[in-house]
Amino acid sequence: MGNCVVKDSRHPQYGDLHPRFGIDGGENGVPELADFFAALFEVGYLGGGVRRIVSVEVKPVPGEASADLIAQTKRTWAEAWERAKVGG
Repeated sequence: MGNCVVKDSRHPQYGDLHPRFGIDGGENGVPELADFFAALFEVGYLGGGVRRIVSVEVKPVPGEASADLIAQTKRTWAEAWERAKVGG
């Protein structure tokens, strides 16, 4: 799972650059990730006592520290996971 900016070609992160989740102008944040997780449960990919892999691809924007990006990604995924469990 990743994020991208596709609606504004003038945005500095336009295209498939994998900016952090929730970046202004981006396509994916907590609500979209929660929907994604919920769908994975719905189709049976997650749950049922089987451990599966779900991965993320993010890349720091210029001036953004990798450690900060990783921490933000973990917080975003944790919040989305909780929403998916509550909604599911």
